[in-house]
Amino acid sequence: MFASGCEWSLAWTALQVVLTAFTEAESLDVAEAQRSANLPIPTVGICLGEAGRLSRVLNRKFTPVRLDGLPAAAPGQVRMGGLGWWRGTRRGMDGALRTYL
Repeated sequence: MFASGCEWSLAWTALQVVLTAFTEAESLDVAEAQRSANLPIPTVGICLGEAGRLSRVLNRKFTPVRLDGLPAAAPGQVRMGGLGWWRGTRRGMDGALRTYL
């Protein structure tokens, strides 16, 4: 996913990559690429669609969610109230959340 020897000439503060996932494994691939790139800036890897829902949960920073009771802005968007369940129950991750608007 990331080219070796890639040079960054801009002073970026964050990086977001958006793809469409057809399987949950593709969401895991995006999360692994995000982790292994080891960039010095916060990164967000999002996969659209139901299969991409997992990619949203795996983001540690800047996880895009929707408020409970509002319609999804994008396919597979997770409700804020459901994020803790996805992280804690489904993935064995820390369900603690800090939110910013």
